[in-house]
Amino acid sequence: MIDLQLTPDQLPRELFEQPYFFLLETTLPDSRNRWTIAGWNPTLILSSTSEPNLLERLRKELIKETSERAYRDTPLLPFQGGWIGYIGYEFYRFLGEKIPSRKSDLIPEGLFGYYEKFYAYDHEKKKAYRAPKDQELPSWFLRKSQHHSSHVPLVQGFPAGHDSSLMVATSSKPSGKAPDLFSNFSKKAYLRTIDKIKNYITAGDCYQVNLSQRFSCAVKESPYDIYQRLKQISPAPYSAFLNLGDTQIISSSPESFLQVKNKEVTTRPIKGTRPRGKTVADDARLKEELTISTKDRAELLMITDLLRNDLGKVCEKGSIHVPSLCEVESFAQVHHLVSTIQGTLKEDTDVIDLLKATFPGGSITGAPKIRAMEIIHELETVPRNVYTGAIGFISLNGHAEFNIAIRTMVIKEGQAYFWGGGGIVSDSSPEEEYLETTVKVEGLVSSVS
Repeated sequence: MIDLQLTPDQLPRELFEQPYFFLLETTLPDSRNRWTIAGWNPTLILSSTSEPNLLERLRKELIKETSERAYRDTPLLPFQGGWIGYIGYEFYRFLGEKIPSRKSDLIPEGLFGYYEKFYAYDHEKKKAYRAPKDQELPSWFLRKSQHHSSHVPLVQGFPAGHDSSLMVATSSKPSGKAPDLFSNFSKKAYLRTIDKIKNYITAGDCYQVNLSQRFSCAVKESPYDIYQRLKQISPAPYSAFLNLGDTQIISSSPESFLQVKNKEVTTRPIKGTRPRGKTVADDARLKEELTISTKDRAELLMITDLLRNDLGKVCEKGSIHVPSLCEVESFAQVHHLVSTIQGTLKEDTDVIDLLKATFPGGSITGAPKIRAMEIIHELETVPRNVYTGAIGFISLNGHAEFNIAIRTMVIKEGQAYFWGGGGIVSDSSPEEEYLETTVKVEGLVSSVS
């Protein structure tokens, strides 16, 4: 482990352009997530395209690599070499569930690289590290990016020196022409589909279904430039940049799917959304509206229960608890309701068992999960790809962290694809639900404008 004087903003453009470069970045650091991790030059790439049993192959590789090559001089770092990658929503078709599924049309359903060379930055201590300690870095690595010099520093969601009566959401409007957006749903069709879900709920099929639409637009700027802009427009604790060669994945996710440390598991589902206000008073009103919303609290309570049940499959009996329930957390573009659920993995279980028991996350499917997923397959007309899947790492020391891949974009052949969705319940207003999907993608739209 070697100290570096290099912040994440200073990582050079050339690094982002390397095939299979991965960046897991917190652009909104907090006490739960203070690390940014980057990996390059993987020694092995595993994809669901060639490895349908991807998770079991990962388990075998983890057992082998942990015994042979674990880094023992980096006890501080959450990632100590290991696997970085993603599982797309449609990956569930490899997990044995008898649910109809589509094949991802933009990227493999799952992909992981094995990274021995990596960079880590501690946002709390303002220190950077690289490992292993004997690696030689290419000359361009230490040539700091100049992109950061044009960044607007953010403090608690406001640009530094900016009048706090105006929120980031109003200061981050597109500087250029808004792109021509296309969706797989017309507004009329989306509203009709919400009514179909409400009919299923009335019939007793389900309590909640997460419905989404896919937007697309042409992009001319590089994925690197789009990601740098998104970081400023919509900072988030679980951001990511993945270069798959001919395709890039960019994420600005506020949601933690799974965090594992010393057998302790934490998941933090999100439900309920309000936009940020244009004034401090308006913002406070919207936050209070979300806080007291019986509909949004009921949605999150359902999903909290679902995730407690999922964790119960692999956690010690009596270990599952809910330290916080339905708390409002604020981000640059929106307010969300969040719960925290924790448990202790059984002695004979590992991260792979945990992923199999909990994927896909309940907050982006609905309840009951299996029936909700069947309805999603019936009503959504295109695959979700990485959207509502998970992006993250599994370290050789057993630690792991994955986001829920919302506020996430796939860039392929000059087109950007991104999704907006929300949970539909019995008292959902179709118009409000449709509007929520557009609010959730505002940051992504601005980043490509």
